[in-house]
Amino acid sequence: MKPPCWFVECCAGTGAPADSREVQLLNYVQAHDRIAFRETVEQLKSRVFAVSYALLGNASEADVAAQKVFVRLYHTAGRVGWQHNLMQCAYRFAIDQCIVELRRRRLRKLFGWLTGPASMSDPNGLPATDEDRVRILVVRGLSKLPEKERALLVLKEVADQTVEEIADIVHLDPATVRRRLFAARQRFRTVCDR
Repeated sequence: MKPPCWFVECCAGTGAPADSREVQLLNYVQAHDRIAFRETVEQLKSRVFAVSYALLGNASEADVAAQKVFVRLYHTAGRVGWQHNLMQCAYRFAIDQCIVELRRRRLRKLFGWLTGPASMSDPNGLPATDEDRVRILVVRGLSKLPEKERALLVLKEVADQTVEEIADIVHLDPATVRRRLFAARQRFRTVCDR
């Protein structure tokens, strides 16, 4: 299976250099060492899940997306150079996976009469605390943003990436990222005020 073109670009040394432990882990993962891969998954899974959940707004879909990230990461690791930042690649992969799922969701919604109803409800029922209510409002607000704006906000606010790191992940100039983040925040405020 040929790796997606963005994965090769992301992992070709455009990100910050990896630390020595990450390089060592990547070398073991490239050799398909399952123990090293398990350690890599343990290091990255909460961050990948958080980004996926913020983009998809559904815990079960975010879990499936995170699993797909790691499956593809495992299968393409042997084709990747050692000098990249693994976390940035995982974020990029998660964003792309979530965008694919959001497009599928939109198609299911449009053609629901062919495939059955699409479930957009929260599987946990009513929120129990104020924190849960806020979380649901934020996820709903994010879901109303265009995919690219949503991805930038999630990387900045949820994944706590710097503008320069985001620029490396999405292959944009930092100034462009700043402008788009500003516009995304403005649109998010407008959506949440409604």
